[in-house]
Amino acid sequence: MEPLRADWEAVEASAIGLYMAGDQRGAREMVRDFHRDLCRIRVLDPACGTGNFLYVAMGMMKELEGEVLAVLAEMGEAQGTLALDGHTVSPEQFWGLEKNAYAAWIAEMVMWIGYLQWHFRVFGDAKPSEPILRNFEKIRQTDALLSWSREELVRDAVGRPVTRARPRPRQGRKDDDAPVLFDAAPDEREVVRLIDPRPTPWPDVHFIIGNPPFIGGKDLRRELGDGYVDALWQVRQGRFRSADLVTAWWDRAADILTAKGSSLRRFGFITTNSITQTFSRRELEHHLKGAPPMRLVFAIPDHPWIKGGDRAAVRIAMTVAERGEPDGQGRLLTVTAEDGLHSDAPDIVFSEARGAVSADLTVGVDVTEAVALKANALLCSPGVKLHGAGFIVAPDRAAALLSTSEPEAVSPIRAYRNGRDLADRPRGVNVIDLFGWEEGEARRRHPAIFQHVLETVKPERDRNNRASYRDNWWIFGEPRRELRPALEGLRRYIATVETAKHRWFRFLDADILPDNKLVVIASDDAAVLGVLSSRLHQQWFVANSARIGVYDDDAVYVKGACFDAFPFPDLSGRARAEIAILADEIDDLRAQVLGRHDFLTMTGLYNARARLAAGATLTEAERAVHEAGCVGLLDHLHQRLDAAVMTAYGWPADLSAQEAVVRLVALNRERAVEEARGEVRFLRPEFQTGRVKTSRRSIQIEATLDAAVSLPSLPEAPGPMASALLHALRQEGVPVGPRALAARFGGRRGRRMEDRIEQTLAVLAVAGSVQRTQDGWFTPRRV
Repeated sequence: MEPLRADWEAVEASAIGLYMAGDQRGAREMVRDFHRDLCRIRVLDPACGTGNFLYVAMGMMKELEGEVLAVLAEMGEAQGTLALDGHTVSPEQFWGLEKNAYAAWIAEMVMWIGYLQWHFRVFGDAKPSEPILRNFEKIRQTDALLSWSREELVRDAVGRPVTRARPRPRQGRKDDDAPVLFDAAPDEREVVRLIDPRPTPWPDVHFIIGNPPFIGGKDLRRELGDGYVDALWQVRQGRFRSADLVTAWWDRAADILTAKGSSLRRFGFITTNSITQTFSRRELEHHLKGAPPMRLVFAIPDHPWIKGGDRAAVRIAMTVAERGEPDGQGRLLTVTAEDGLHSDAPDIVFSEARGAVSADLTVGVDVTEAVALKANALLCSPGVKLHGAGFIVAPDRAAALLSTSEPEAVSPIRAYRNGRDLADRPRGVNVIDLFGWEEGEARRRHPAIFQHVLETVKPERDRNNRASYRDNWWIFGEPRRELRPALEGLRRYIATVETAKHRWFRFLDADILPDNKLVVIASDDAAVLGVLSSRLHQQWFVANSARIGVYDDDAVYVKGACFDAFPFPDLSGRARAEIAILADEIDDLRAQVLGRHDFLTMTGLYNARARLAAGATLTEAERAVHEAGCVGLLDHLHQRLDAAVMTAYGWPADLSAQEAVVRLVALNRERAVEEARGEVRFLRPEFQTGRVKTSRRSIQIEATLDAAVSLPSLPEAPGPMASALLHALRQEGVPVGPRALAARFGGRRGRRMEDRIEQTLAVLAVAGSVQRTQDGWFTPRRV
C-alpha cells in the first residue's frame, strides 16, 4: 500500500491546491483519474491458500478508496453512484494461484463476502449491482511454479514401478519425548516423471504479495517427490538447488519485476528467516546485484510466527522489493522485544534503521561482499553425517562386537560426539566407522560388527532416495572425505556446535569423531582457537549468522561466511604467544571445572557469564554455577583474550560491533587482493601448501568504479510529478531548492524544469504537504 498511499498523497495535495486556487473542475478531474487508476490496480498472491492476504489487501484498498471518495464529496461531487454502478475497487482486481481446489474455492468466496460486507457497511440496505456474486475466475486452482502435460511412472530395468520411501510425520509426541522427527516405518510411493514441464504463467499485475510454503532445500524430495523436484530444477535451469522452496517464488517475482516493460511495481513475501542463510541468500544476491537493478525497500530479517501453544517455534522474514538502484532509503525493522506470542494480542517491539538493505537483510556494511579466502581453505567442515542410527553403539556393545574381529585388524570403533554432547554432558557413545573399508573386507575381518550394521543400518538405507547411500550402506552417508586428510596427524582439533545459544570453541581429542552438527576447524593451534574465541570473531559471526528461531540470539554458525571468509590477524611474535597461552588456559579451565562437577555444562557456564556481563542478580542456583565453574575467572580470561586479539589486529579495543565488521570486511578485501597476486597467509601452511591452488603470476587489480547511475525522468503529469518531488524531498531530509531537486532527475534541465518544480511545490504547500524555509523546500518524513 505504501506506493499507492504515496501516489494519493501527491494527488490529494495537488487537487486541493487547484481547488483552493479556483480550479474546482480540474481538481475533481484529478481525483477522479486517481480513483479510476485505483480501480484498475491488479494484485496477485501466487500461493493464496484461502485468500487471507488478498482479503486484507482488498480491505486496505477499499479504505483508500473511501478516502478518495470523501475528498470528491467535499469538492461537491456525489460519489455514491460510482460504487453502486460498479466503478469501484472489487474482487475482480485480486488474483490468486492455489494448488488445493478446496482452498481456492474458499478464497473466491472470502473475497466476495468481504466485498459485500464493505458494501453494506457503507451503503446500508442499498443493493449492489447485479449479479451480486460473479465468477471472475481470478482465483485459479493450479501449481504456481510448474505446469506439465502429463505424468509417467519411472520403471526399473524389468519394467516395475520405482518406489521411494517417504518418512511419515511422527504423531502424538509429548513434550518429554525424545526429539524424533519421523516414524521408523515410512510410506512407499511411486516415482513419477513430469513430461514437458514449464513455468506456470502468472497474471500481469502491479503488486505481488504472499506467504509461500515453507519447505527446506534438503526436504524437497521427501515432501514433493523426485519427479516434481527434477522438473523444477529443469525449469529453473539448475539454479539454487539447495535453496528453500520459498525462494522459487522470490526468484520468479524478481524476474517479472526486472523484465522489460513489466507492469509490476513491487512484490513482497513472508518467508522463513532461513532466506538469510547461505544457500537461500544467494537467490537474493543474484537479483540485487544483477541487471536491471532492483532494491529491497523493506525488510524484517527475524520475526516470530504468531502461533498456538502446540506449534513449532518458527521464525520468519519479510521482504519487499522494487525496481531501481539502492537509494539508501530501505527500511530495516529489527525485533527488540516480543511477548504474548501465544495470545490474541502479541506485543512485538521494533527498532528501525534506514539505508541500503543487503541480501543478508542488514543495513550498513554488506558482509555478503566478503569472499572465501584461500588462507582458510580446506580446514573447516561439518562433521560426519551417519544416515543410520545403528552406527551408534554403547561402549560395552562396541567391545562385544569387536571381540570377534581379527586381532590385527584396525578397529573401526571411534568415540563420538554431537552438539548436545558438547553443550551439555557427553553421552559416552561410540560409533562404527567403516570408511575406507570395502564391503567384503569389512565382512571378513569384522564379522560381528558387519552383521550389526547389516541388521540395523541396511534396512533404513535400502529405502533411501539416494543411490550412493543405498549402494554404500555400511559407510556413513556423508563420511567427510575432504575433512579426514586435514585431521590426520593432529593430536587435537577445534570444534564448535553449529546451532547453539552461545558461540564458543573448544579443542577435541583427535580420536573423537565429530557429528554433522559440529563445525570442525582442522587446527591444533591454540592461537587459532583464541582468535575464534574472541569478541571480534563473535561480532563477525553475528553479522553473518542466521537465526533458526530456537534461541534468543543468533544461533547458526555458517561455515562459508563465518570461517572461510574471516580474515585472521598476522599471528606471529609476541601477540601470537599471548593469544595461544590465554586460549589454552580458557580451554583447560573449562575442562577442569566440568570434570570436577557433574552439574556443570558449557551452556551453563556461558549462561552464567552472560548474567555476569548483564549485571543481573544471581539466583542461588546461578550462584552455585558461578562459584563451581569459576565463571568470574573465565570472564576475566576472555576479556584479556579479546584485548590481545585486538592488539594483534592493531585496532582500538573499544571498537563498536558495526565498526569492527566494517574493518573486517575491508581486511577481507585486502587479503583477497593479496591472494590474487599469489600472496596467501595460510593458517596451516604445512597442510595447505600444494593442496590449495595459488597464483604466482602478476595480476592487475582493477579499481572499483561507481557505475553511472541512470537518473529517472521528471513526470509531466501533475499527480506523478508531485509524487516524484515528495519522494525526492524525503530522501534529501533537509531543505533544498528547485535547482537541487532538478539535479535528481534526468532529461533536459534548465529554467523551465526549475519553474515547473517551483510551481508544483507551491501547490503542495497550499495543501500543507511541503513547507518553505529560507534554505529551500522540505517535507516531513512519512513513517
